[in-house]
Amino acid sequence: SLQHYFSLGSVLWAAGLALNVQRIMLTPSVHSATEDRAKLRAMHLGIWGACFINVLVLGAVGALGDAGTWCWIKEEYLTA
Repeated sequence: SLQHYFSLGSVLWAAGLALNVQRIMLTPSVHSATEDRAKLRAMHLGIWGACFINVLVLGAVGALGDAGTWCWIKEEYLTA
């Protein structure tokens, strides 16, 4: 489950950084340090909170299994 947590976190963090870079480049003169710190806190809470809730729900329904070499989802939950 830690592998799932941090794998999802890494993807969401990359997306959050990309959106932040886009926001800064499109409106470069509008930002203050206080606003940027608040947005960074919101990114941390949103991204790591979403990862935690995702792992919590998957763990509660019993969908997480042995990670093995990569796949952490049990066979009966695979759809592809």
